[in-house]
Amino acid sequence: RVIMDSKPSKNHSQGDKIVAADRLVKFFHLPNSRSTGVLSLLKELNADYELHVLNIKVNEQRSAEYLAINPMGKVPAIQHGDELITEQVAIFLYLTDLYPEANLAPKIGDPLRGSYLRWMVYYGTCFEPAIVDRASKREPLTPLVSPYSDFDTMLNILTAQLSKGDYFLGDKFTA
Repeated sequence: RVIMDSKPSKNHSQGDKIVAADRLVKFFHLPNSRSTGVLSLLKELNADYELHVLNIKVNEQRSAEYLAINPMGKVPAIQHGDELITEQVAIFLYLTDLYPEANLAPKIGDPLRGSYLRWMVYYGTCFEPAIVDRASKREPLTPLVSPYSDFDTMLNILTAQLSKGDYFLGDKFTA
């Protein structure tokens, strides 16, 4: 259900399927980057999206046009109507709410919703910074000021949660 760099109209014809413009998102992607997670989610959601692949060879992610979308020049980013959403976790939360029928996120009121939100945010605020620091061989901050305490603590918390079932929420697969 991907439309390659076309201009959205009220509806798009895609083979025998009409793609509703009200759920069509434009997805800004760089292959082999963290935006690949969003691409996987779009496919898992069976979402309608317009794929815009940025050309890193010409530094398109640093162009004035793209910096108007994400001033940091980073991917992923999506545009849905007039809304621009950046930051991987925000995009995951937005898309799972936009496609609730895929059941990839507990709905508001579900007892698992709080845990789901916790682990989604844990990824961006604890896991990823810890991995980047470790991979970059950067000296970590003291646990008192570090967003993830220390690498071993972050990893032990993550491992303990994953030991409870096949997925973060036990037996329920989520985004």
